[in-house]
Amino acid sequence: MGHTASKNNVPLQTFNPEVEVVQKKQISSQFGECRLVRDVKTGQEMYVKDIVCHDQETFDQQVVYYYNRVKNPHANLVNVIGYTTDQTKSFCSENNVIKVYFDSLQRTMEQELVDHMNHGVLMSEVKLQLLAQHMVGVLAEFQKKGVAHREISPASIFVTEEAFKLCDPANNGQKSANAMLRYALLGVKSLIAPELLKQIPTQDYEIRTNEYKADVFSLGATILALATLTRSEDLYNFEAATIDLALLEKRLKFVDNTYSPTFARLLRDLLTVEEKLRPDFIQLSDRLHIGEVIQSYQAHSGLQSYAKVPYVKIINGLAYSETMYPVFHDSKETSPELAGSKTTSPLF
Repeated sequence: MGHTASKNNVPLQTFNPEVEVVQKKQISSQFGECRLVRDVKTGQEMYVKDIVCHDQETFDQQVVYYYNRVKNPHANLVNVIGYTTDQTKSFCSENNVIKVYFDSLQRTMEQELVDHMNHGVLMSEVKLQLLAQHMVGVLAEFQKKGVAHREISPASIFVTEEAFKLCDPANNGQKSANAMLRYALLGVKSLIAPELLKQIPTQDYEIRTNEYKADVFSLGATILALATLTRSEDLYNFEAATIDLALLEKRLKFVDNTYSPTFARLLRDLLTVEEKLRPDFIQLSDRLHIGEVIQSYQAHSGLQSYAKVPYVKIINGLAYSETMYPVFHDSKETSPELAGSKTTSPLF
């Protein structure tokens, strides 16, 4: 297709790399089926994902979306380096394909969760607060553009020394590939909202509720797992289409007794079971004064500025504050407010 423009006057190509394949057909929970490639000239490694568009309208929408992602990078989104477009032909159809090149970030919050579980060390509240602020901020911007994410989990969030970075909305422009349908077809269990869970037994896989509020619940389930070192999948009974409300409340009470009232209230807001009472991201962003909070947390050196806050160590079922630090920070300083503090919240 070359460098001609789409009908929206958006370039059909922003990138023309010469690459070599490092790993073929890697299945990534963040990107789906993709490949790891290396730019021959620069040595930069990138993930490349093929977006197959079966109709012209979807193709045009996707080109505009990725063009804007290239031209307007966001600090809390995985960077889109560029894209190319092509056509594929089969016996009875012709499809447009967009090859999208992403930064090959390595560290996800899923890996962080596993490491903390293995060491029995709770994450610091400041880390979790900043994660919430970053995610609410970027998802509020997506909501303003009419885009829902649909696949928020610890595996869809990367962490770097500067920021938490969310993967692109996995199903942007592809309305049929949602969490309900993936469960029905593949048995894949996602951290979905209760109102979506209830639709599964009816075999109605069209999202008919507020997608943004559904994403809010998914973010809450993600942060709850990180705050309690548990698996939020345990809360779901997909066969009965129910959520274990008693277990949810037990974990929220652990948060109440371990973290600050401000953080506990935020998590309860995110995990409000009734959709009509649950805030969306724009409401949360306004309520949390996102810009002011992120600026204050990052006044010095991004994530390293909060890495000095000690972790909490679990010993014999009790949570103790310890002078322990994330692997990306080697400071020996500690927070005078938290050093030596102890709670008596039992871990379950």
